[in-house]
Amino acid sequence: MARIRTIKPEFFKHEGIFDAEQETGLPLRLAFAGLWTQCDREGRFAWRPRQLKVDILPYDELDFLRVLDALATRGFIVKYASVSTAE
Repeated sequence: MARIRTIKPEFFKHEGIFDAEQETGLPLRLAFAGLWTQCDREGRFAWRPRQLKVDILPYDELDFLRVLDALATRGFIVKYASVSTAE
């Protein structure tokens, strides 16, 4: 379930994510902020690139898996496996 989140003004001045966006040509800043709306209270989200794309960037022509990989490679998000009773 999507959640309402707030963004601190400092986010827009983060050089690391800006540099990553320039390097990849992907909308990493908007996607990263959009991921926050898909996270639970612990900051976890399901690694479902197609669904995340629909929820975050529905009108953009891009492979959201590339976005997730770019964020993970640069340490903005961490991918891990977990055992879950709910799907």
